[in-house]
Amino acid sequence: VILEEGVSPDEIRPQDIVAFARDKLAPFKVPRYVAFMDEFPRTPSAKIAKNKLCIEGLDPRVDCWDEEDGLWR
Repeated sequence: VILEEGVSPDEIRPQDIVAFARDKLAPFKVPRYVAFMDEFPRTPSAKIAKNKLCIEGLDPRVDCWDEEDGLWR
């Protein structure tokens, strides 16, 4: 998640983000993990480079909220 300018991660709870997603999305689309980022990696055509979101060799679940377990990883 990229927060709006002027909003800090301390001001919004990841549980609220997941609750919002539960109200708006099908159950299989609701995220288990929520992580705050400054910006998304982009391709030359300005699309989100999904393959670069998870750096090879690093666990993508580190430093994120795990909704199923109810804790920060």
